[in-house]
Amino acid sequence: MFAWPQCPPQSLRIPNRSSDDDQLQLDDSRIVKTISLVQYNLVILLTPARVLVYNMKPFALVSSHERSVSSIQEFGENVTVKPSIQFEKPIKGLFSERERDSLVWFQGKIVFYVQTSNNYLLTYQILKNSTPFNIFTDYGVTGINPNKFKGKLEQDYDYNLDDEDTLIVFEKGKSSKVIQDGYPASKDKSIIKQILNTNPENITELPIKKVELRLKIVLKFDSDIIDILGFKKYTNVGDGTVEEHLLILFPHGLQLLSLVDFKLRKSSLIKMEHGKCITVCDGRVTVTGEYPDTQIPIINSIDMKDLEVKSVAITQQKNLITCLDIDGSLVLIFENKMIHFNLEINQIEYECTLLNPIKLCKKMGNDLILILTQTNILQIFTKYGNLLFSTEYDEDDSRSFPIFKYTDIIHFDLSLLTTTETGEYQLWPLYELNNGSFTNFRVCKTHILNNNCNEIILYSPSNDRPSNIDLFPTIKLHTDTINNYISSICVNENQKLLAVHIANKDLLLVQNMETNTWTRYEDLLIIDMQWLGTSYLVCHVRADDDSNKVICARIPMQEVTPKLFSDHIIWQYEIPETTQVFNVITNTISKYRLLKMRHKGESKVINNSELIYKTGEIIVVTNTGFIVFDIISNIEVAGLNIVKNIYEVGKIHMVDLEFLREVRWLTNYKDGYFIQCKDKMFKMERKEQDKSWKTENVLNGIERIIDVIKEEIYLVQKKDMVAYRFEELWDSQEPMLRIHVEEELYPMSVTPDSASFRSLKCIFNKELAKMVVKYEIYLDKLIVTKLQTSNADLDSITRNYYGLKHYKFALEKILSLKVINQEDLTDIITLVKLCHDPSVPSIDSQNVDMLEIVSNCLRKIEVKYWKQLFISLDMTPRDLLALCIECNETRVLGILLLVFLNYNDEGEDNEGQLMQDLAQDADITQTQMDSIPNILKDQEMMLHILKILVTGAASTRDRKKASDNWDMCFQLIRILKALDKENNTDLVNRAMEML
Repeated sequence: MFAWPQCPPQSLRIPNRSSDDDQLQLDDSRIVKTISLVQYNLVILLTPARVLVYNMKPFALVSSHERSVSSIQEFGENVTVKPSIQFEKPIKGLFSERERDSLVWFQGKIVFYVQTSNNYLLTYQILKNSTPFNIFTDYGVTGINPNKFKGKLEQDYDYNLDDEDTLIVFEKGKSSKVIQDGYPASKDKSIIKQILNTNPENITELPIKKVELRLKIVLKFDSDIIDILGFKKYTNVGDGTVEEHLLILFPHGLQLLSLVDFKLRKSSLIKMEHGKCITVCDGRVTVTGEYPDTQIPIINSIDMKDLEVKSVAITQQKNLITCLDIDGSLVLIFENKMIHFNLEINQIEYECTLLNPIKLCKKMGNDLILILTQTNILQIFTKYGNLLFSTEYDEDDSRSFPIFKYTDIIHFDLSLLTTTETGEYQLWPLYELNNGSFTNFRVCKTHILNNNCNEIILYSPSNDRPSNIDLFPTIKLHTDTINNYISSICVNENQKLLAVHIANKDLLLVQNMETNTWTRYEDLLIIDMQWLGTSYLVCHVRADDDSNKVICARIPMQEVTPKLFSDHIIWQYEIPETTQVFNVITNTISKYRLLKMRHKGESKVINNSELIYKTGEIIVVTNTGFIVFDIISNIEVAGLNIVKNIYEVGKIHMVDLEFLREVRWLTNYKDGYFIQCKDKMFKMERKEQDKSWKTENVLNGIERIIDVIKEEIYLVQKKDMVAYRFEELWDSQEPMLRIHVEEELYPMSVTPDSASFRSLKCIFNKELAKMVVKYEIYLDKLIVTKLQTSNADLDSITRNYYGLKHYKFALEKILSLKVINQEDLTDIITLVKLCHDPSVPSIDSQNVDMLEIVSNCLRKIEVKYWKQLFISLDMTPRDLLALCIECNETRVLGILLLVFLNYNDEGEDNEGQLMQDLAQDADITQTQMDSIPNILKDQEMMLHILKILVTGAASTRDRKKASDNWDMCFQLIRILKALDKENNTDLVNRAMEML
């Protein structure tokens, strides 16, 4: 995921203690720590002597526990809080995949642990008459999308609406109710009104369920507690009982405690020293620490089955702050550095330096890193250290976001929560970039952002034109409910149909964006979906009997009479019961492959409708390999594809389950496949000997694939944006393009037709948060890369890129930089001279582009570089002007004249220098004839130039061009008057007679 703030945060404050105790010698308004219990729709805020339980959606305080003075004296102040979690991945020897799937809908009591300064663990329990299933259905909140797990357990849905389940809050000192039946009393959502209002699409507010907070038990430890990890798992007895487990890090080692009914059942100790934090990374437990004398970090990888430890030290690094599991990599965060460590090979894979010293670091989702700096700046980084957003404070800007003394930060439900030392907390609503897949290699991808306010924002390079007032059109979901969990969004090829799946309601919404009409398809449990062309939707669905299917449905632009979704299905493939599906990938290929003709015969006229093409592919990634389907279509005259058949090409068997589980994108190429697995790209091809498949790693450090267009792939690799042709990537060659990613300017989209890309930036201050796009041309970098290759084919460069909009500008930029840097100009000068439209036969017309490039270059570089440029061109300034006259190029002539009028031999800004040059009456030798001052004294040339400019100004219909030409005429007349005055000539009169 990639995220940016939707608006400045809302600042709120925790309430004061309900009991005033003068003997409590501490600041109990300081929020020391916070955690989210997303699957239970709860957030815990911790102060030195209080536990505050907040409802997450909508955000409201629902319970609290205030500790007494005697409790503080005996157990110490609250230091940190840790939840009892459910692991997302199995851990060998500790947690199985079956347990993971079963605990998705865990209905037991909610447990969390508060660590105190005197090494006690206060074990709290929350009683709430709601299960994660109810919360997901009612509120659209979940920590894990449950639809992606096999085996949806049946749940008893809670329809009880009496006061025992919903929260009632009385105003202090009065009998009036502030919250009645879970709603604000002003709304008066009574039971009768709820019963009468049975339409689920009219829910504009969500009820707040009451909770009961209990301090269940206090656990005492003799050693210092360094870190805690609490989790749930089933007992080994097999009776379905879930027990609490604790991994507690002490100075002498890591201890595993098993609790049944909060009583110790079993304890195991793994000896190790100098530990600092516990991290579960890619299905294994690690403890990271530091040697106290050298502060060198040490990583302990633990085998939880055999209770063995393997340690490795990382030299030349100090001041470890924390460790994170980011997309299966162990990321070590230091004060000014981020390191990716590979636990498989025990080596550093990547490191980058961060500018601001770090105070606190958390992960956001599986892709982003949240950082609070020592100067209390909030920053959002990608996993490879690319800065997306920062609240950097500017003292000179009164609108800068103010500095707060932050203590913690968490992420939940497309929101951030920051807490402060003064008791304030801030809620930051976010926009999330919906990753999606690259289903159509023929067009640029439409990029989608969404928030938790039923808003969807679209951005497409094709819509990024000056005539478009709104680059980010916003679409509101066709529903009044606010409890929607959007699991998938996609836009079709021509950007006319938008499909949105709301997972907690099993609802598919399709919008015709031309007519703004919506179609609803209910009772659809869609795990993933992608458009195929303009009107076909490929979906991975789960049926009521828990079977998996891949279906293709033809969605009409607009239905007069709404039909069932099943009526639109043209093809389906039922997944075998023993097969687990990890991903379904749909690609519309860039070059349609002609397969056969329906009729053959010399006398038969073949129509387009009789031609059959392979237009795409569907690849199902399973636990046994790949199932490949070809999409066979007719192509109509208008270019619309009509799918005629989808047939299975074959199966590719693989045994590496972890590899298959992490496949995110793949496509067919050269009778093989490109496969993206996590942050790596592989090529898979057949061995010649036994025809088996082999995979080879061709690229590492992939942060995000921006787009795949034709046979070119554009991606963010570490801190660079790179582009490869498929052939280059297949052969592990250098990329055709590499551009460094700037801070807070993250590459969003690419347009190869103009050789440009757009970067996204969030302009943020205390008044607004606004998404803007920066437009940048990369054609010059592309050409420079080709020029740097040995035996560069300059004619090929001209043929391939001349037709692009910014080609002349790119050559001008390259030429200017090479002149300034005093580099060899041979190749670029040749390219400049080759720059012309190949279809233009006239030799004179072929010089027009060259004149424009050179004149703009002269205008931008300093005078001291002119000599080098003219020598490389093998031309003089007089030759340049003469060529402009010959080609009748008034605009370039005007540019050159402006440039030459500002010429100064000494490089000084002397207004009188030009007149001094013009006033010189010395003999002009042959070597001086082509100097710029003498060109300006050439009476016949000046008159000829004036005639061309006047003719051009009078004949053009372009108002701006005419204005520029007349302006140049007036300037030239002033030059002629100066020459008349100094040399006693009548150039002005001759000019008037000539005109």
